[in-house]
Parts: sequence; structure tokens; C-alpha cells
Amino acid sequence: EQIDDPGLQEKLTHFAQNLPIRITVIDGKGTVRADSQYDPLTLENHLHFPEVQNALQGKKNSSVHESEFVYDRMLYVALPLDSNRPDKGIIQVSSSLSLVESIMKEQLHTFFLSVFIFLGLSLLFSLWLAKQVTLPIVEMTDVAKRMTAGDLDLRIKINHKDEIGVLASSLNQLTGHLSTQIKKLTQEQIKLRSILQELESPVLLVDHQGTIAESNPSAEVLFKNTSLPSANNISDLNHPILNKLFEEARLSGSSLSTQVRFMDQTHPKIWQLFIAPLSLQESSIKFDQFLIVFQDVTDLQLLYEQQAEFVANASHELLTPLTSIQGYAETLLTNKKLTVDTQQEFIQTIYNETQRMSRLSRALLEQAKLDIFENPQKLKIESLHLPELIEKIIDTFEFSLQSKHLSLTQEIPADLPILNTNSDRFKQILSNLLSNAIKYTPDNGEISIKSWASENKIHLEIADTGIGIPEEDLPKIFQRFFRVDRSRSSEIEGTGLGLSIVQHLMHLLGGEITVSSNLNHGTTAHLIFPL
Repeated sequence: EQIDDPGLQEKLTHFAQNLPIRITVIDGKGTVRADSQYDPLTLENHLHFPEVQNALQGKKNSSVHESEFVYDRMLYVALPLDSNRPDKGIIQVSSSLSLVESIMKEQLHTFFLSVFIFLGLSLLFSLWLAKQVTLPIVEMTDVAKRMTAGDLDLRIKINHKDEIGVLASSLNQLTGHLSTQIKKLTQEQIKLRSILQELESPVLLVDHQGTIAESNPSAEVLFKNTSLPSANNISDLNHPILNKLFEEARLSGSSLSTQVRFMDQTHPKIWQLFIAPLSLQESSIKFDQFLIVFQDVTDLQLLYEQQAEFVANASHELLTPLTSIQGYAETLLTNKKLTVDTQQEFIQTIYNETQRMSRLSRALLEQAKLDIFENPQKLKIESLHLPELIEKIIDTFEFSLQSKHLSLTQEIPADLPILNTNSDRFKQILSNLLSNAIKYTPDNGEISIKSWASENKIHLEIADTGIGIPEEDLPKIFQRFFRVDRSRSSEIEGTGLGLSIVQHLMHLLGGEITVSSNLNHGTTAHLIFPL
């Protein structure tokens, strides 16, 4: 009955006027009886629509297809008016999908926009998070590189308390410890280098191949003829003994020593050469460096030679009178037929030789005393008036002067400054020189003593007209047991120690002595005492 209601169209239009849907009432034959938007008479039969067919069969269904009026995709839903009698009539509801699609597009746009914003925020957060993680690592990497370059004063700023903060703190501690150790090693290296530079002995430090790593100024002076600063290897020094000893030390790994000679200007110098291997515990090479030290033993060697010569000369000087005494004594013991005069002569000779030995022994004891026990600081210093003291010393030689008819002249100013020195040592010096002058001056010769003051010094000169000293022997006269031309002075008693003792005493008193001489014309000794 409702389908046939004449007012159905008006009622349906009024009902759906505010709804976004279209409602259509269709009878069982597909004829449109009412439509909320269109005149039913203008509409085609809907029996062929799929949803209508399904509704007539009592099924709830929907379909999507284009509208015959709006040419738009529409969603159609058809339901029977009476589920028991589907053929009585159908109600069809349709709606344009453009709105749905618009809504879906809008929602999809919103969705993608949300996704984009989320991804953008996620990316920004990821970048921020990555920066928070990587920035300290990049900073630590940069600091590590700068540490490798030697800048150990850098520290990493710790802004985190996580593992990265712990790592940064550990790296800072490691850097601080490393900086402290390097500073200590640097200070030790500076200290050792300073010691090396100040050593008087030449020192070289070479590696296993002989490459020169370090040298001190003394070594550069020693090898100045071979240009040590430009030498890269000890083989460049052109010294066969050094090269041979280094090779032996390198192969054996033991310390070695030998003596080598170098020319110093015009005089050879003797050096004790030491080579000692050095090793680092973690080095793969057993001995990776060698210390080479040169010790100047020229003076020590000279001392040894002088000692040997001294012992030989002392033995000779003592053996000569002993041999003479032994010979004369044996003759006296074995030969009973000697006359009294001959016996007396032999006894006198024995006495003279014992006196000679006595003088030599006293001279040796005096020399030993000066070498070992005499200390300039322990000398008793006195104020000496030289004119009076020299006169007293000359008086002790009056008999010797008269016995050889020697004349002695003095030029000692009365106003000579007071000399502050040791009285006994001064007397010993002047007595020794006067004794030599008397011994080596022939009869009727002349001896003179002069003294003067100048430039805070007192000069004393003892000259004679004696046999003189050959020019080539002058540098040797202060050597122990040296006697000028023993064949010319064999009859003159002496030990050969006098001038050596005098020189030693002059040094002890802070003075100087020089000797000049002309062969067969005399000798002059010049003494200088500081005031």
C-alpha cells in the first residue's frame, strides 16, 4: 500500500532533503515509484541493477557503478521492504563515492602528512641522537690524532655519564699519565744530554749499524780533522782501530777496551778507548746501541813512563856506588897483600860512595815527601827580608867558594819588598841553585846573584860562568836523574834530582823558574816569586 501512496514522492523528498544520500523506492518489477532527488517518471527501470536483483532474492547487498544522471561512481545498497516478500518492493539507498573518496583522499593526505612529519621528526631525532653519540667520538678521534702529533696538553670535555663519558675520562687519564711520563723522560734526556755535553771525555753513541746518534763537543774536537758533525757512521771517521774494536764488540756483545793514538797539533795523545753495548729490554736486537768513550791517558801514561824511568834511574844510581863498594870491600877481604896506603885509598873510596848513596837517599826522600805529603795550604808563611836572608845563605857556601877561587857578586837592593813565603823552602831553593853553580863552574869562575821587584813580583837571578848546558838538553833538565853529558860531569858529584826538587818547590810556593844557558859560557836561573 505504501508503494502505491500518491504522496510517497513528496514524503520521501521531504524526508531525505537534509541527508547526503539518495533514496529510491522500487517495486518488484524494477519500476521507480519514488526518488528523493529525481522525478520517478524520468528514471529508467532498475531491475537490471545487481543490487536490485539481489534484493529481490532477499539478500542484503551493495554495488558500485556509475549513475545514469550524474555520471559519477555511486555506492548502491538495496534492501527488500518486506523480508518475507521481497517482490513487494525494494528500497535503494545510494551515495556518491566522490565524497567518500574525497574524505579518503583527505584522510590519506593527512596520513601521509603525519607519516612525513613523523619521519621528519624521527630523522631529526636520529640526527640529534647520532650527534650526541658521534660528536664525542669525533672529538676523541681528533684529540687522539693531535696527541699522536705530540700535543699532550689536550683534554676531552666530558658531557656524558654513559660509556662514552667513561671512555673519554679514561682517555684523559691515559693522556695525563703519558704526558707526565714523557715530561719525566724529557727531563732525564735533557739531564743526560747536559751531562754528556759537559763531559771532558769524548763520547759517541752509535746504533747496531754504527750510525752516530749522539756526540759531545769533546768528541767533535777529537775528530775535528774528520768533520764529525757531518759523519753519519763511525766508518766515516777513518780510524781502523776504532772500526775494528766496534766490529768485535758488535759481534761478541761484550765490553772492550784498547789504547789508541791521535795527533794533537804536533804532539800525539794517548786515549783509552772503551766500547760498551747497551740494550733495550723490548728490542728485537740483542744489543741495539753502543757507548764509545775516549779517556785521555796521555798524562797517566807519561806518569807511568816517568815512574818506570825513575825506578830504573834510582836503581842505577844506587847500584853504581853499591857495585863500587862491593868491589873494593871484596878486594880488601881477599887480598891480604895490599899496602896500607892502598887499603886507605880503598876505604876512602868506600866512604865516598856511601856518602854518595846517603845524599841520593836523602834526595829521594825529599822528592817523595814533596810528591806525597807537601800541601801548599799547610806551609808556614813568614815575612822574609831577602837581602839579609840571601846574605846568610851565601855565608854557608863561603868555604866552597874559596876552595875553587870563585868570585860571587850581589845586586840585592836594600829596599826590596818583603816576601811572604816559607823560609825553609826558599833557603832550600837558593841553596840548591848556588850548589849547582859552584859545582859546574870551573876554578876562578864567577857567580852573580841579582834581585829586583816589578809588577807585584820579586825576581831572583843566579848566574855563573860554568860549563853550561847544550841547547837540546835544556827541556830535560827538570827531569828526575837527568844529568847533562855524564862524560863531561862524571867527576862532579850529584844525584840528578836537584833541579827537579827546585821546580817542585817553586810550584809549591806559587812561583816560576826558567833556565837559560850557553854551552861553555855559563847558566842563568831566573826565579819569580809572587808578592
